[in-house]
Amino acid sequence: MSDPHLTLGPVRYNPETGSYETLAEIAHDGLRFAYPVDLPAPMTADFDYVMRRLRARALDAHRSGRAPLRLCHAAPAICGAVPPARAA
Repeated sequence: MSDPHLTLGPVRYNPETGSYETLAEIAHDGLRFAYPVDLPAPMTADFDYVMRRLRARALDAHRSGRAPLRLCHAAPAICGAVPPARAA
């Protein structure tokens, strides 16, 4: 079993919940998974701290298998590939 590769999407601050939110994508053993993750913290929180904690929460959700919401992509990631054109 290989180590997962994690990529965080754009990070947003949600003032209604007082937390940072992002969609984390994890590539692991040829499959791609996406997890919505959030981190309750003040808007003035240190950037490095927020990024470390979001990454840790995403990896924990993936490894635990108990994530409340998880998306498994149907096709594996193909870096640099151009999607096929749709038939008219």
